Amino acid sequence: MEEKYFPLIDGSQWVYQELGGPGLIHVRLEVGPETERGLELYFHYRDLRRGNAWLRHLRLRDGEIYLVDRFGDEEGPILRFPMSVEQNWVYHTNNVMVVRCYMVDMGEVQVPAGTFADVLKVEYQYSSGFSEAELYAPQVGLVGYVERYEDVDETYRLLYYRAGDGSYEVGRLPLPEEALPSPSGNGFRHA
Repeated sequence: MEEKYFPLIDGSQWVYQELGGPGLIHVRLEVGPETERGLELYFHYRDLRRGNAWLRHLRLRDGEIYLVDRFGDEEGPILRFPMSVEQNWVYHTNNVMVVRCYMVDMGEVQVPAGTFADVLKVEYQYSSGFSEAELYAPQVGLVGYVERYEDVDETYRLLYYRAGDGSYEVGRLPLPEEALPSPSGNGFRHA
């Protein structure tokens, strides 16, 4: 399934910068196998300044994206395809929080990687008071992200994107390419 706001090209890379903070996050997509449960997607994150790394496992099935925990249990759907304005839905997290999801048109959005048209914002409002907003642009995917809890905002904006097949690139790398984690030999491939 092709979704213009959520490119599924193995090896794609994104680099995000924390607004007003030291965070510099590198993300690499590994498209895993198609199983009876759906298409397995592994987003490998590494904070290039702090050195920590983590994995976000997602599963695409029947036009919906689910978050998969370390036990293989699903939560969601966290996204629905095709992504379009005025979609909204509710889901319960595995720890019984209610999440309300809304998709709205943002029009044109400017981030360090460039100016993007036809941007969609996905808002997640949790029953705990926590909220998130993700900004998605065609051909690129996630171009901005905001977490809010009480009086704390954490914002990340896209600096650089390159499609895994080399077909599309936007923005500028904030460091030499050799400084990025290698997809082979350092734990990037999911076992």
